[in-house]
Order: sequence, then structure tokens, then C-alpha cells
Amino acid sequence: KFISPADVSGTTMLIYDYEDKQDDMWLYLPSLRRTRRIVSSEKGKSFMGSEFTNADMGKPNLNDFNYKLTGTSEIEQKNCWKIESVCKDENIAAENGFKSKIAYIEKNNYLTHKVEYYDQNNELFKIMTISAYKKQTNGKFFAYTMEVRNLQSNRRSVMQVDAFQLGSNLMEEHFSPTNLGK
Repeated sequence: KFISPADVSGTTMLIYDYEDKQDDMWLYLPSLRRTRRIVSSEKGKSFMGSEFTNADMGKPNLNDFNYKLTGTSEIEQKNCWKIESVCKDENIAAENGFKSKIAYIEKNNYLTHKVEYYDQNNELFKIMTISAYKKQTNGKFFAYTMEVRNLQSNRRSVMQVDAFQLGSNLMEEHFSPTNLGK
């Protein structure tokens, strides 16, 4: 749930993350007072007018890509693998909004620090940087800052997380599309 800035306050997103099929995504828009389902053909589109996409908000389906180790690189004094992920077909590329990407994954802890996105012409068009990782009480890391720079439009968007709550006392029934606006 977004609490700021004021123009998006109250906007709520719900994602059902599946291992073996496409995720289900819904967005509650307070200005319309309704919940809208994000269908797979919209996952590669802009998330709320930003440089992030709807697909950036969830986990990718690992079976949609072919992977290749393309080398190593140093990102901010961190030794990283360069992993190329190529969409298996044009439909998957259209859904995700890119043909391939290269992720820079730190060797010591497997944290992703940078992702380069390539379009249908294999041109670099977008770079995401991920930073301010903090270890949570469950031992896993969470990124508090993500930035996307679109090299074609010269626009950028930053997502800053101020607080993170692991777990909830809410009942499972609260996590349904019909309850997003409540």
C-alpha cells in the first residue's frame, strides 16, 4: 500500500506469486474506487506512470528465460557475476517489455545490484540499480532503494522503502482483490 506521495496515497497492489504459472496482479486505485486486474499483456507496461513496469513489481517466472553466464564485473567494489536472461519467445518478451536482460549478482551473497534491459533490437534501453539492502529478522535481505533510468526517454524513477514489516497478524482472507480498498 502506498502512503506517499499524495497523488498515489491509498493505491494498493496485491500479487499472488506462483511457482509454475503467471502471477496474478491487482491494483486498487482510490481515485476510481475500484480494483483493477493487471493482465499478462500489461505486465511490461508502466507501473503507475513510472519507469518501473508492472512486471518489476513481482518475481519473474524462471521458466520463461534461457540463462547464460557472460562474465564477471565489479559494481561498487562488489565482485559480481553477469547473468544474461533471454526471453524464450516473442510472447514472453512482449509480456515483460524486454527481449533480454543482464543482471549483476554479487558472488558473496547473491544480491542483485544492477540490471540492464535490452529491447527487441538488442539495444540497451533501461538500467535498474538496486541498493540499500538490509538483513531482515528471517536472515534474508530486502532492498530499500530501487532506481530505473530509461536511456531512451531520459527519465528516471526511484522507489524508496521507508519501513518494512515482515509478516502480518492479518487473516489470509484480507489478502483478496475485493479487500484491497478497505
